[in-house]
Amino acid sequence: MPAGKMSWKCLHPGEAPCEGYEASGTWQIIYSFYDGVTKEGVYYRGTKRIAYVPDTSDGKEVMLLLIK
Repeated sequence: MPAGKMSWKCLHPGEAPCEGYEASGTWQIIYSFYDGVTKEGVYYRGTKRIAYVPDTSDGKEVMLLLIK
């Protein structure tokens, strides 16, 4: 697993709704992976990604699993 970090915040309903869950808030998950070198000595560039899950019981379960 490359070095990086994950952050998250809960957005208010309507800020960035997930399709089918417009009445719920939304969890915004931001992944940042840094540039690095593999064990084999191959360099790779880091990346940043943003994902969204609805603020529902299932969405909260997903968030807990990602945090682990």
